[in-house]
Amino acid sequence: MITDTGSGVSDSGHSVDQDHRSALGAVEVCLAAAMADLSAVVCVVLRFVPLGGLSTVLAAFPFAVLGNRLRFRTCVAAGISGCVVGFLLAGPVVANTVFVAAALGSVVGIAHRRAWSLSRTVITGSVALGAPAASVAVAGMWLFASYRQLAFAQLVNSWRGVARIVEGVRLPLLPVLVHAGDISVAWIVAWWWVWLPVVVVVGVAFLTGCARLLFGAPLRLVARLVPPGTQTLLCVDPPGTRIAPLPLRLTQVSVRYPGSTRPALSQLDFCLDRGEFVTVTGRNGAGKSTLGRLIAGGRLDSGCIVRPGGAGLGAPGGTAMVFQRPESQVLGVRVVDDLFWGMPPGGPLDVESLLGRVGLTGMAYRETATLSGGELQRLAVASLLARDPAIVISDETTAMLDPDGRAVLLRLLRSLAHREGKAVVHITHQVAEIELGDRTVLLGEAAAERSGPVEPTPLAIGLVGQSAEVPHGAVDVRGLGFAHAMGTPWEHRVLRDVNVEIPAGGGLLVTGANGSGKSTLASVLAGLSAPTEGQVLLDGWPVRNGRAGAMLALQHPRLQLLRGTVGEDVRDAAAVGRDAADEALASLGLSPRLYRDRGVEELSVGEQRRVALAGLLACRPHLLVLDEPLAGLDQLGRIALLRALKTARETGTTLVMTSHDTAGLDGLVDDAVMVEGGKLRHASRARCLLLRSFRDIRG
Repeated sequence: MITDTGSGVSDSGHSVDQDHRSALGAVEVCLAAAMADLSAVVCVVLRFVPLGGLSTVLAAFPFAVLGNRLRFRTCVAAGISGCVVGFLLAGPVVANTVFVAAALGSVVGIAHRRAWSLSRTVITGSVALGAPAASVAVAGMWLFASYRQLAFAQLVNSWRGVARIVEGVRLPLLPVLVHAGDISVAWIVAWWWVWLPVVVVVGVAFLTGCARLLFGAPLRLVARLVPPGTQTLLCVDPPGTRIAPLPLRLTQVSVRYPGSTRPALSQLDFCLDRGEFVTVTGRNGAGKSTLGRLIAGGRLDSGCIVRPGGAGLGAPGGTAMVFQRPESQVLGVRVVDDLFWGMPPGGPLDVESLLGRVGLTGMAYRETATLSGGELQRLAVASLLARDPAIVISDETTAMLDPDGRAVLLRLLRSLAHREGKAVVHITHQVAEIELGDRTVLLGEAAAERSGPVEPTPLAIGLVGQSAEVPHGAVDVRGLGFAHAMGTPWEHRVLRDVNVEIPAGGGLLVTGANGSGKSTLASVLAGLSAPTEGQVLLDGWPVRNGRAGAMLALQHPRLQLLRGTVGEDVRDAAAVGRDAADEALASLGLSPRLYRDRGVEELSVGEQRRVALAGLLACRPHLLVLDEPLAGLDQLGRIALLRALKTARETGTTLVMTSHDTAGLDGLVDDAVMVEGGKLRHASRARCLLLRSFRDIRG
């Protein structure tokens, strides 16, 4: 029996906190590789910029980040990787520069983490780096005597040439200076083994001091962006732990994220056993995803989690979790590669059968980069099935799926529970999906207090209250086509011969199956992707992305949140003051008093979506393109978003929305089109709105 009592999972008293002697974890390996590559590239680029020792200091910053946050052995692994990459990119000179940068950055990062003073950092760098470097320099000059003699001969000859030029200028003090130079050069040649180590140690001390001073503020900023502990929510079972996640019981469990003033979950009781299909729902920010992570082996602050063995996250027979953003867990270049990723070598795997179960038949050799969001979600589920888990956690997995894909996936999840005896936990806002559960867990009393009431959208002032004197936002798409890798053997046609007109202030709904090209069309309409054929005109000019042109709300809102807090992000996105930012938040049902100073990492996906949209609406763009704007929203969030979009359109903003979820959009759009086979075909509003209806999933 394994029990987690709020201080880490323990088995016979052994903590699962990562031991300093343990092998590198997956997160450490990935970060080491990424930072090493970044440093190697910086070293290559800086070869063409004559910055001297400063080049080494700049290349050392990625290693300082590692030393500031991770174990020393991670820095060593990154240094080795960076040297290899540098050697392959540009030879031994760059490899040596990366090596020096790795040593310097690691020392400075560790010093910053341990809050060492500048003097202590410099002394440590001089001893730990300067002394070995000086020894290597002296040994190298001693061993390669011919190289040393050639270098000194060149120095002597160069000085003699300078001296002759100086002697030709008849000034009283110049002969004295020439004589002093002769003595200095002779001393350098004779006593090289004395001055060389001193110069090396002093140089290393100087670079260490410069790096310590330069890196202080950036390292503190990195600490703000990624607060300590944010990677510790999920933990790995210690080696040798028996994988047995069921039955599971949570008793009085509470979780508080670092930096948050309120718990994500408070005093929660929950149980789970084989053959159950449990649905979890609640308002945005109620702790639904946090509950999923606890079931998958997450840490808690108080309470107790009891199960027979380890959670076995990602292990065969353990726990499998599909996140809200599938691209974050799709690792293979091709679909088949992703299915085999992390599986025991040599194990049998029926690829076509797995893909057929999730509706990806015939896509085994498709590149994952060419898959749509919905197709990536299905692939993530297929990879989950390959591990034959005991627990399946589905975190809003249907949010990006078309109606057919949603029905297929829900039937599959129910089948896993009722026919194969697995425990399935499905997190969702969809009423039709909630009703499918054997039982439903409702979260949200604490979240309801935190979210606050939905505040009405101001209609006469500020954010969207002033209509433009001249209507703007007319869209004219003519002969639009788009293809990935155009003109290569890997060309993949997405859109062809697309023609559409939208009047200024109009609204258009775009529907279609996963992979049909809706997101690509949204990106082109917003001016983020250039069409391979045809053109997109906004008010008669080629569309331009920006506050005075077109803007895009992405499927995954976290990608658009670039500041640390909600208020900062909205103000920065729209270049507005505090009052306008607060008004934008209030228009989307987010109380400025409760949300203005909240960290963006504390928000649920639905809350992040509304914050991102608040920044876009505050810009008052001519054209606003929204890609799946309703995904992950609870009912109150949906109402607030639709109300804000309606107000924006009434005051002149043209709206284009791609969505599988069309409920409530009939008042926002004038026309609807369906992407099919790369082309658009017009559909009546009634037909498009019927797409929101579920087929008989229970069948």
